[in-house]
Amino acid sequence: MDDRLVGDVNDAVPDLINAMTHPAMLVDETGQVLHVNGAARSQGKDTLETMIGDAFGSASITGDGLDPRARVPIALPFRDTPVDMDRKFKTGTWRRVTSSGTRLRLSSGRRCFLFTAEDISARKHAEREVARNLDRERVLGTIMRVALSPVPQDEFLAIALDQVLSIRWLALGERGALFVLDPGDPRRLRMAAQRELSSGVRETCAFVEVGTCLCGRAARDGEPQFASCVDAQHEVTYPGMRPHGHYVVPMCTHDKLYGVLCLYLNDGHTRDPAEESFLTAIATALASGLERRHKERNLRQAVERLRKTLDGVIGVLSRVTELRDAFTAGHQRRVARIAVAVARAMGLAEARVEGLYAAALVHDVGKLSAPADLLSRPGKLSPAEFGLVKLHAESGHSVLKQVEFDWPIAEIIHQHHERLDGSGYPRGFKGQEILLEARILGAADVVEAMTSHRPHRPAYPMEAALEELRAKRGTLYDSEVVDACVRVCSTDEFREAGD
Repeated sequence: MDDRLVGDVNDAVPDLINAMTHPAMLVDETGQVLHVNGAARSQGKDTLETMIGDAFGSASITGDGLDPRARVPIALPFRDTPVDMDRKFKTGTWRRVTSSGTRLRLSSGRRCFLFTAEDISARKHAEREVARNLDRERVLGTIMRVALSPVPQDEFLAIALDQVLSIRWLALGERGALFVLDPGDPRRLRMAAQRELSSGVRETCAFVEVGTCLCGRAARDGEPQFASCVDAQHEVTYPGMRPHGHYVVPMCTHDKLYGVLCLYLNDGHTRDPAEESFLTAIATALASGLERRHKERNLRQAVERLRKTLDGVIGVLSRVTELRDAFTAGHQRRVARIAVAVARAMGLAEARVEGLYAAALVHDVGKLSAPADLLSRPGKLSPAEFGLVKLHAESGHSVLKQVEFDWPIAEIIHQHHERLDGSGYPRGFKGQEILLEARILGAADVVEAMTSHRPHRPAYPMEAALEELRAKRGTLYDSEVVDACVRVCSTDEFREAGD
């Protein structure tokens, strides 16, 4: 007796399977192929084998239909619940093979299972594009974030290289390097970062001449270079070199070359425009990061040169002022030392402390306009003569107001003789009208002047100067400034200098 399907729907089963738009087959639990629908037969043997996949062996069909010998060797147990497996077709298409148990049985009692194969090529392509876009955004985002961080350049490149090598769909050989133009010799490339390269590569390719080998040609021509194997393009070789291929992509932006991205491929890899396009985007991002870093470095160097020039000018002005008044030589430097210590004790930001230091070094520059004999006269000055000396704050402001400092130096100098109650000069400012830096400078100026020798009197001890501040705390001098100044100048370092 033939082994046939049993049940009321047996005769309709083939028609139901044939009605399916996807390739389908009915298989019993021994692997015997019972029926293959038209969709499977029309697409040929390869489609049928793809349906079954390596997990289930293979079957064959003829142009007239199912080969009577067709059988699916059982490599995995059939299951009642559906099992999905994605299989890639030899032509590059993808199918989702689903195996599921049915309620059908043969007359012998063997159970029947249904296999279907849905073409999911479009879905797989979309998923691949989404994955690639996510990888692109992740890698580019990391590169730009690290490029903006303060890490050293070679560390930035090493992190970027790790990110590129982490992209599995690129089918890279998990090895690679980043080269940058050697600042000492722009005719050669320097290996700035590498991953998993042998000692032979690291030594031989530590420096590569522009125009030599794949890396050098990519740098020279500004075009990506590809090799599927070690061929004549590899002009730089070393003993024991393993078979491999390369993508080498120049890192350029605004027609300026910064280096090359060199990635190793498995021997025989096929050149892929999508891979190359992605790597070109990565290389451009790396170039942009390097360009930004170079510009920031050049800007820092320019600012540093300008700062040194400015410091030199301030130093010259300070020394010129002191040359005219031998008795106050060093006064401005000592005032600057006290003022900086007070400012830091008050918690001022370092940028403001720096500006205060510069102002203190030249706070008496206006005395250049005063008669030299008045500055060194041992006797007491008349009101008129003292009035001339008092003009130094106004003169100092006039001298420096045209200079574009990073800080309000001219205004600090203008106000350093103003007092809280409005009794100071030259404009009679009161309270918060006076810059904090000017209030600090004014107190420091009083302490240094009292504790230094003058032609008309000997130096006072430090305690006398501090007592002067305490006595007029809140009236002439800012209370917080006085408190900080007392704390600073009561230390041994300043007390000994004033005694």
